[in-house]
Amino acid sequence: MKLNYRDKVILAIVLALAIMVAGFLSLIKPKRAAIKDNEEKLSDLEDKEAEINQKIGLTDGLIKKIDTSYANADKESKLFVEKSLVDTPVLLDKFMCDYANKNKVQVVDLKVDDTATATLNYYFKPYSEVSTTLLQSSDINDQLQAEYDKNNESTAIISGRTAETVLSTRYGLTVVGKEADVYAYLRNIKDIDGAVLVTAFSEELYEDGSEEEKPDNPALSDKENERLKKVVSKDSTVKGTITIEVYSIYKMPKPITD
Repeated sequence: MKLNYRDKVILAIVLALAIMVAGFLSLIKPKRAAIKDNEEKLSDLEDKEAEINQKIGLTDGLIKKIDTSYANADKESKLFVEKSLVDTPVLLDKFMCDYANKNKVQVVDLKVDDTATATLNYYFKPYSEVSTTLLQSSDINDQLQAEYDKNNESTAIISGRTAETVLSTRYGLTVVGKEADVYAYLRNIKDIDGAVLVTAFSEELYEDGSEEEKPDNPALSDKENERLKKVVSKDSTVKGTITIEVYSIYKMPKPITD
């Protein structure tokens, strides 16, 4: 069949349209589907990014709380002695050498108990009502009951607290020296920065036979002379028995929040 010019133009147009439709179906349409799929994935990723950013914000707040809690705990822990100081001769050197030499006393005996746990109890006077019956009969305006509840509030709070546990080490020392020097030695121990407590102390006259015994006063009776020999003065040489309690804790390292 022979085509004229008009038919050829129409055929060319039809073929071009067919090629365009085929190209759309084979190329453009899959691309649009891929674009739509990518848009959905992008939306999901944006949602996840928003969730992560929210968690980061919560984490920043948590880090601040952790740092604040650690700072408060570290401040309160400064009251106690670090356990490393108890495990090493640091404190013993202070008791045995530094303070003894400084105050011219001699440590003649030392006993150290094993470190053990100790419970820190709360010391308080609980509020109590002598007669709740009389209180109720007198409380016509409910004012007395309100005062009772207010006074009893602190008792309820303290009694409900958990008693904390720390480490305790007991030292028993016997020192010899002038009474004034022994007391100065005690003050040095008392002034140690930390929970180092002198829990017991006793003293007696110390006689090693090196000092000449003072003659009796003939104007006094034998009983009176004997009493005077036992009188302790600041210049008397005494033997002091000291019990020291050292409360210690483990040094907590700073949490890693970086």
